[in-house]
Amino acid sequence: YFFLAFDRLDLMTQHGLRSLKLEVSLPSGRSEVITLSPSASVGDLKLATQRAFGQRYLRLAGPQGRLLDPTKSLELNGLKDGDSIAAIALQPKIVASSSAFVMWCVGGDRIVTWGSDQPVRNQPINVQQ
Repeated sequence: YFFLAFDRLDLMTQHGLRSLKLEVSLPSGRSEVITLSPSASVGDLKLATQRAFGQRYLRLAGPQGRLLDPTKSLELNGLKDGDSIAAIALQPKIVASSSAFVMWCVGGDRIVTWGSDQPVRNQPINVQQ
């Protein structure tokens, strides 16, 4: 799929369609240039960034330091060709019992659970870090 995206971008360029080149950097200074269509979502950018860095849990921030909305297009997030994006690595948190576990990243968009199929009793309310 990743290679197919690049082939599609070559085809887009040949037919005069625009693409955005975005420089995505980790706090360590490591950076990669990711090229996508302006109509691609920030979720697509996140997937390409995860592959490029080999890092699964990331949040992306735009040139003004604002977190990017993964459900909106690059254009709707105000990104332009040549913009610099910060990739922030998230540290997964895990809580386990003898029959189940839950994993999440603070600021992430997913919670993973595994274990008992019993209904959860005493569900946590107003959980804070």
